[in-house]
Amino acid sequence: MGRGTGCLGCLSVHAALKRPLNKLAPLTVALLLLAGCTVGGVDVEQEQASGLAGELLDGHSFGQTFTLQYNGLYRIDLYTATYARENTHPVIFCILPVPSQGEGQGGGFPSLACSEGSGEEAGLVRLELPAAEISNSGPTVITFPPLAGTAGQTLYFSIESPGSIPGDAITVYRHEKDVYAGGQMFVDGQPTGGDIAFIAYTQETFTPADIWNDFYSRASQDKPFFRFSARCWCYSCWRSSPHWCGPGARRVHAILNVIRLPRKKHDPPTNQSTNWPTNQPTN
Repeated sequence: MGRGTGCLGCLSVHAALKRPLNKLAPLTVALLLLAGCTVGGVDVEQEQASGLAGELLDGHSFGQTFTLQYNGLYRIDLYTATYARENTHPVIFCILPVPSQGEGQGGGFPSLACSEGSGEEAGLVRLELPAAEISNSGPTVITFPPLAGTAGQTLYFSIESPGSIPGDAITVYRHEKDVYAGGQMFVDGQPTGGDIAFIAYTQETFTPADIWNDFYSRASQDKPFFRFSARCWCYSCWRSSPHWCGPGARRVHAILNVIRLPRKKHDPPTNQSTNWPTNQPTN
């Protein structure tokens, strides 16, 4: 699964462009673009499992380290099981940072890392999940406010179930082999073989300034493609709504014939012009 783009109101923008007589279309488009975009999706996916980890009893914990590619961790889907019964004890879920050295790097974590205050002191996540919200033989979806600065970071999530006893406890799905290279499973804070089955999701919100800076940087580095893409947009706009954007699109098309984006300072001067590939045979 890949990351998707949730540009706020993209469908509304398209709808506005399809209404040639709507005089508010330009204002609608401008307002929607000012809202920015949110990009998100699956960051880490470890769904392989060879069995269950055993009952999660009082005084014990299951944990897993994982490494993220992007900022904005906001959701963990944890594959759990209830043994097809109605358990009565809540489950405590927390996320802690993994120090660059020492604890968490072979030395382990506190046995009960989610104990009262642990997650809050670390400034990350600590949630109490009612027993009724734990999924049986499927993912338990755990959401929280997005965490900043997670790109490239290794984090640790852990679950506990205070008061749970044999016959009244949940468990997690795990693989007995190390099938996920970005982390490992922990039992009572100590590393063990295998990995818990889980999926981690991230999302990032970009402001209009972020979008413009990224667009300008890309356009400056690939001017021919930028001009080609803009011409394609103008043609598409004119075909879909000629009464509304036809004249403007034609003007943009004309401007693009002479536009020259500023050259970056570090670009070496060149006298070579960029030529598009043609089907003409060469001598």
